[in-house]
Amino acid sequence: MNYYSSKKLLEISVGELCFISHRSRDLDYSRSFVRFAEAHEGSACHRILGKHLSLISNAHYETERHLTVEYEYCGYRYRITGYADGIAYSVDGVPLSVDEYKTTHDPSSKKPTRIHKAQLYCYAFMLAFQHDLTSIDTSLIYCKRNLSADTVSSDGAYTAHTETLSVALLRKTFEKLLDYTLWYIGHEELRQTHILPSAKAIPFPYPSLRSGQSELVKESYRCIKNGKRLFVQAPTGIGKTMSVLYPAVRALSDGYCDKIFYLTAKSSTRKEAYNAASKLFEVGAHIRTLILNAKNIMCREPVKDFTEGDSTKCDPKYCVYARGYNEKAKCAIDELLSMQNCFTPTVILKIAEKYKICPYELSLDLSEICDLIICDYNYVFDPTVYLRRYFSETPTHSGKFLFLADEAHNLPDRARDMYSAELKSTDLERLYTLLPENEPLLLKALGDFIRQMYALKKLCRDDLTKDADGKMCGFWLDKNLYEPFVDQVKRLKGITDRLRNKYADTQEHASPLKLIEKLNYFLSRFIRIADIFDDGFLNCVEFNHGKITVKLYCLDPSGVLDKCLSKSVSAIMFSATLTPPEYFSDLLGSSKKNTVTLSLSSPFPKENLRVVAATSVSTRYGDREKSAKKIANYIALTISHKIGNYIVYFPSYSYMTDVLDVFRSKYPNVPLLIQKPDMTAEDRTNFINGFPEDVGKMRVGFCVLGGSFSEGVDLPGTRLIGVIIVGVGLPGISNERNIMRDHFQNKYERGYDYAYTYPGMNNVLQAVGRVIRTENDKGVVLLIDDRYETPTYQELFPDTFSEIKYAHTPKEVSDCIGSFWKNTQK
Repeated sequence: MNYYSSKKLLEISVGELCFISHRSRDLDYSRSFVRFAEAHEGSACHRILGKHLSLISNAHYETERHLTVEYEYCGYRYRITGYADGIAYSVDGVPLSVDEYKTTHDPSSKKPTRIHKAQLYCYAFMLAFQHDLTSIDTSLIYCKRNLSADTVSSDGAYTAHTETLSVALLRKTFEKLLDYTLWYIGHEELRQTHILPSAKAIPFPYPSLRSGQSELVKESYRCIKNGKRLFVQAPTGIGKTMSVLYPAVRALSDGYCDKIFYLTAKSSTRKEAYNAASKLFEVGAHIRTLILNAKNIMCREPVKDFTEGDSTKCDPKYCVYARGYNEKAKCAIDELLSMQNCFTPTVILKIAEKYKICPYELSLDLSEICDLIICDYNYVFDPTVYLRRYFSETPTHSGKFLFLADEAHNLPDRARDMYSAELKSTDLERLYTLLPENEPLLLKALGDFIRQMYALKKLCRDDLTKDADGKMCGFWLDKNLYEPFVDQVKRLKGITDRLRNKYADTQEHASPLKLIEKLNYFLSRFIRIADIFDDGFLNCVEFNHGKITVKLYCLDPSGVLDKCLSKSVSAIMFSATLTPPEYFSDLLGSSKKNTVTLSLSSPFPKENLRVVAATSVSTRYGDREKSAKKIANYIALTISHKIGNYIVYFPSYSYMTDVLDVFRSKYPNVPLLIQKPDMTAEDRTNFINGFPEDVGKMRVGFCVLGGSFSEGVDLPGTRLIGVIIVGVGLPGISNERNIMRDHFQNKYERGYDYAYTYPGMNNVLQAVGRVIRTENDKGVVLLIDDRYETPTYQELFPDTFSEIKYAHTPKEVSDCIGSFWKNTQK
């Protein structure tokens, strides 16, 4: 659905027109899942039915006919489009009848629904209007699921509900549908005539631009205008958020995009984007801004789930916030829009509670009339939770979308997770034990499937070994999809689809629907990834302690990410660490012809940071045990020159523990803060709060590189005056990483760098970025590893390392750090 205020024209499909006018009173995701399954399997059945009706028709019969009608109503022009399933014509080309096909479990007992009749009536009116008819015959035909060419002629294969309708009645019905669009047109008219023009010629919201900011603003606008993808490495202090958001809003007002999606990996960066949008509002850009939070966070009535903790069940039988949602949502949105133009989850929750409606669904509906949507990467890239109303193959809201991806260095690994799927025998066995005995079909099918999973152990026979406990372990890896297993997954899903439909309307609280939906989710995700499996993926079977896991692992997300990014008119990827830029443009699926890269220098004085590389120590895995004492000594040397807060980053918990034991025994009086595995959000907050801005006290944090405290942590001033990085940040060696290495070696001839070196160095640079956060900060960085003196790593050093000091002995390290602190005190 798209509205053009200058032409007073609304473009809308028949499907969307009928959907918005015939939504059910309640919000019910369980039914929507069934409708989606019906639509997905219906297309094949419809082709079979259409071919059959064409053969038995006495007239010329055409299937899947594209129709477009322009119509004026209430001072607006409408362009309505759609595909009629079947049309019968006379010999002179006059439409005689129009058919609409639908699939159902039992055609003989299926009664026409309001939305199905509305679709049929729309096509009937469009034909009658185009051909100046006074009446037309219509048929709403329900056919059986799993219809085949062999069964389409049999009794009960389909049932037709026929009517002869006058054009007067069809016109009345059609215009009643158009009435439902007037609310949307009203809001869109205001947006296009008042809100977007308010952003034209707005000034930059700060008195002056920092070093590098002007270049970033200009390049961002230029790339948006020209439809390019921009990769920006911009160190802390430049003001990346405002530097990309300001030109994006200007481009929005100039018509180069219709909607901005500001994509983040963390909630903290969402707040920064929201604050930047508020600044732009203050200088005149009264655009509508929305922070979109995850469903499980917004849900007011979580239902306990047996595998994933709290989840949601959007069913009006159980959730008061789903009841009457579609009757109350417009009033809630109108009230929100009357209050303000910027919408946080807190504001949405408040209004949703007032109207007793689902806050998550309210935020989705509100997004349709907002200009800037601030949300997680998932809502654009994840194949299971992306915003289907914008990014599906048949979106209900299309347009010129602009993507701004913050902290884009996280996106390759996040994408690998999004586009990987696994089935675990342990999960399926637990499901099996929970299913009721009155579902013998599913019990047998699931039991057979689990046995088929265990039969895959034979694939691991060449790599079976015994672990320390004498248990057999093994794996099987292949770059090709194992089709026989995928076929088994699809057969099981066919059964769960039918059972889910069977229980969708049940009122029994003991219904196994939730268990079936959980199983269906596992299977659907696996099939979805199998459908896009290509040479960037890996098929893996793991046998461990008697249990089987089958995994589809995404090695190279470039293909799928390129497809996602192609749904935007332009994309700006920015981070403090995109090193080297060609590595990220390759992984994120951007070709050289549509990509621009920009690397900006730090705006802070270089003399405020001292970087020292201790190159006499090897932190390679085989050398770690004997290096623990040396590392502890270097930590002591670094912190001895100035009392304050420091963080030491290690490549693993085990290495950290080894050094920690040595350091504690030698320096028992130094206060330590230790990162632990599986810390809660409260634990992480307490850890960060353990670095207060007080002078004259010593604290040393021990953390893991690449963890939650090595990026996205802001400790300005004296809250952190130095970091020590042990190693070069390499990801752990694994079979998957080694296959990734081989894949990128064949593709770019830089296999080890793409799989290990570059990801590791970006971890290092993120940790280095914790030290200097403002122009007044001063601090030291000690890099401990002999590889920092090699050309491979020197080529990756940013300009902040231009005056790096190489130290080959502990004394040289001490002298380099000591002289820095002495000079800063002058």
